[in-house]
Amino acid sequence: ILSLAGLWVAKTAGTAADLQMRRALVRHVTDIAAAVNPANLRALSFTAEDKSRPEFSRLCSQLQAYAEFAGIDSLYTMALRNGQIVFGPESLSEGHPYSSPPGTVYQEPSQQDFDLFKTGRPQIQGPVSDEYGTFVTASAPVFDPVTGEVLAVVGLDVEASRWKSVVGRAQWIPAGVTLVLLTVLFLGGLILGRCRQKSIGH
Repeated sequence: ILSLAGLWVAKTAGTAADLQMRRALVRHVTDIAAAVNPANLRALSFTAEDKSRPEFSRLCSQLQAYAEFAGIDSLYTMALRNGQIVFGPESLSEGHPYSSPPGTVYQEPSQQDFDLFKTGRPQIQGPVSDEYGTFVTASAPVFDPVTGEVLAVVGLDVEASRWKSVVGRAQWIPAGVTLVLLTVLFLGGLILGRCRQKSIGH
């Protein structure tokens, strides 16, 4: 009974930690998207030509500073162009394994990535895999204040290995307590057994 209870508590703790992190990540990326100046995004074409635009450099610097301050793996922007999702300003520096020059087409987007441009609702998905790796990804829209349309999407990635590590730590706490209790019960059983043997011997 104790083993089953321990397993249930460990699973529940992991689920609770996962849900709490997901909610926090969605709030986080929503706040970031709300802080992005739509005028800077409207000035971009989300093509390679953006590299020479001051708005691009400004947004990259802002995303990089925020990512470093908050300890975020990756912050980036995406736009929908001709039925394809393309990348724009991001927090990653050139040469980083996950970096994408402006205008790079997202080769393996999910349907949820496309849906966000229609619904305008912040979302979280994953762990999911794409050409960059496996991540838990939270996304939120930046709206055009005039038309109300989604100008771009801000994405926030957390590597799946890091995410699973945090969930695993949350599960190990009750599992460890259960293991200690089982050890105490086992040792107690051994001691009682020996005491009974001695009493029977006398």
